[in-house]
Amino acid sequence: MGEEKRDFFISYNQADLAWAEWIAWHLESADYTTIIQRWDFRAGANFVLKMQEATEKAKSVIMVLSPDYLTSDFTAPEWAAMFAADPRGLNREIIPVMVRPCDPKGMLAAIIQIRLMNLEESAALKELLAGVRPERQKPTSAPPFPGPPSSDPSPGVPAFPGRAASAPLPWLPHRQYVAVGERATAIVGDVRGVRLEAHLIPVSTENAIATSPSANLPDRLIEIGCETSLFTKRRGLKSGLSLGAAWALADDVSAEGQRGLTFTATGHRFAWTSIPAEKPEYVFDPADVRTRLRLLFDTLVKIALPPTKLVPTAVLYSTVGGVPRSTAGGSTPFTTGLDSYLESSLVISRTADIAEELTDELQELVRNHSR
Repeated sequence: MGEEKRDFFISYNQADLAWAEWIAWHLESADYTTIIQRWDFRAGANFVLKMQEATEKAKSVIMVLSPDYLTSDFTAPEWAAMFAADPRGLNREIIPVMVRPCDPKGMLAAIIQIRLMNLEESAALKELLAGVRPERQKPTSAPPFPGPPSSDPSPGVPAFPGRAASAPLPWLPHRQYVAVGERATAIVGDVRGVRLEAHLIPVSTENAIATSPSANLPDRLIEIGCETSLFTKRRGLKSGLSLGAAWALADDVSAEGQRGLTFTATGHRFAWTSIPAEKPEYVFDPADVRTRLRLLFDTLVKIALPPTKLVPTAVLYSTVGGVPRSTAGGSTPFTTGLDSYLESSLVISRTADIAEELTDELQELVRNHSR
């Protein structure tokens, strides 16, 4: 490997070899230098000595983080020496790159990670290269103003690229009936108060899942919910398999109410949240509903979409003593989005626009029902 220092030593478990090689290849394509066991440790060499040499000659260790990495007896020595030399992280001698959901403990939990899970390749590469750069990551252009667009923009200032400038979503009609119902109640029992559900629904046999959800899927749903902050804390989470579905549920009566995530044997995935209200009547709040729908759809797209180009979305808004006021004491479900497809790539990339348009439709349904 020569005497010259290398930029990175890629530390990985064999289960993540493909990720390690992908990371090393693209780092070298970006003019970094790497050491990776698969490419640099040749037959006949002493493995232990080569590992020691690699940690001595690398400026930083990239840890390819996964459940297999954290439980391996052989990966810890590869980063322990670097941590001892830089326990405060001032020289960034350890750079964790999480490729599969896992929960680092102890010293590793405090180190900021690069997260590549559930990203498409171009986004993962951008995240990787941005994460390994030591310099401050200030954007090269001004961030867009997050408030309402100005009606009189200043001369020479780029146009505000927010919601007002977005093209309408290209919804495509379909004729097949899609049954949504109040699935959250069927899976985990009664959901108290006002409930909001977001659904991604396969409507043809090509999307059907051949077998029931796997035994580890409930744990995966918990991981996804925590990643997106649908679940704000791990304590008190429940999960399981029932009625041909895997589900995960948070039940916090005092604060945020119930939130859940479900994947059925037919590939139907949906997320829901109850809406705490201080009064018996909950008045439809478009800003609140829009924010909640964005979170629900952001969570749903973390689960791999059905193997089809077109995906129907749907929203259910169910009230108990809520809107409209004339139905206080009863339950009024409003559903929308059941008659339209979107391309799967748009479902992934335009969750904010989906939440915006479906909120507008729900608000119109509620308004018309209240007249």
